[in-house]
Amino acid sequence: MSLLSETLLKHWESQREVLEMQIGDLSGEDMIKRMLPLQHVDKNKASIMIVQGAKGSRVVN
Repeated sequence: MSLLSETLLKHWESQREVLEMQIGDLSGEDMIKRMLPLQHVDKNKASIMIVQGAKGSRVVN
């Protein structure tokens, strides 16, 4: 699984420090587990739809 720190878009690079302050260490698996919607399915109180484009920079083929 690609880590956010490895796939950070170039135009976000200047905001890396702000992102790390807001969401934590961008390179750790703990961050990925905290943020993955799949890890929080049991907490959903309503239906959700996740849409991701095929040309997204983090789409796994």
